[in-house]
Amino acid sequence: MCTISGNKPTPNPPVAIFSAKPTSGKAPLTVSFTDKSTGTPTKWKWHFGDGKASTTKNPKNQYLQEGKYKVTLTVSNAAGSSTATKTNYITVTTNTRPGIYSESK
Repeated sequence: MCTISGNKPTPNPPVAIFSAKPTSGKAPLTVSFTDKSTGTPTKWKWHFGDGKASTTKNPKNQYLQEGKYKVTLTVSNAAGSSTATKTNYITVTTNTRPGIYSESK
């Protein structure tokens, strides 16, 4: 929906909404993020919680370390911006199990 001012439609401010798949798995874990924001954003800024970021609409990120990661998406257009944050959204585990360790000699 747009507001008409003069002859130009003015966009409504966006509302940041996103999803990811998968949200858990073993390292290295490649996650595909999908922007589902409303309000027709024209710019995207993702922070994946591992020090990496992206400005593409639907990026992928590979998590190499075990941990729980907070993901943030900020979207913007001419009318404003919006940020969505999901804490502990991505969970990465390792291939080793605690308490089981073998060393060959």
